[in-house]
Amino acid sequence: KDRNYFQRRFENLNIKVQTRNLEVGDFLWIKKSSFDEKILRYIIERKKGADFCSSLFDGRFKEQKHRLIMSGIKNIIYLVEGLKRQQMLNIGIEFALSNLSFTKYEGLIVIETENIDETVIFLESIDKELRVECINKQDKSLNAIEGEADLNLRREKYDFTLEKRSSLINYDDFADRSIKTKNVKIENILYSSLLSVNGINHEKAKFFSEKYLSFSKFMYFIAQDSFINEAKDFVVNGKKLGMKLAQNIKSLFC
Repeated sequence: KDRNYFQRRFENLNIKVQTRNLEVGDFLWIKKSSFDEKILRYIIERKKGADFCSSLFDGRFKEQKHRLIMSGIKNIIYLVEGLKRQQMLNIGIEFALSNLSFTKYEGLIVIETENIDETVIFLESIDKELRVECINKQDKSLNAIEGEADLNLRREKYDFTLEKRSSLINYDDFADRSIKTKNVKIENILYSSLLSVNGINHEKAKFFSEKYLSFSKFMYFIAQDSFINEAKDFVVNGKKLGMKLAQNIKSLFC
């Protein structure tokens, strides 16, 4: 239903659209030539509010983020559409918002839109920007003031920066890489994330990944007020985790 809606809206906006089965992401911009296809700097993962919340609970959220990062595309946009307070109550509002905050910390661009119509407006602004960019590369004398103005307004509203100096990825390479990362295990993502905490070694990361199994369960636990007092007494290899390390974990993920 949403796919047909997007297609109709894009056609009305004179945006050329093609439907493909992507292993990761929902929207890409492709520049075609006679011999290959190149992806233009952006990949967008769109999540409706209810699906975003359920993905936190079942672990899909962290898995999908990992696969987006592994796609090789520099500007990753995680777009959450129509997120309501009521939808977050079952998993915890603080838990949901802390996950979005950590997603920004990881370098992804988090965009929240009110509804599908605002999502279309945002996608149109991305399309305009890329069209102006492609035209300017062909003719440096063209005036891009209108395109730049649109981009500046969008940056002011959504508050994000992007990487412009990134090499374009071949679509076939992107598709191949996406398939290879499709079956990544959730616990491995949690394990790898924990190793970024100062003071966490392989044994401690393994302890947490085996105890909580998924990143979503771990994030729910550390979002609780009781986390530091409980975690400091966890015993790994005969030694307690300690207050300082528990605080380090809390500060990084929350």
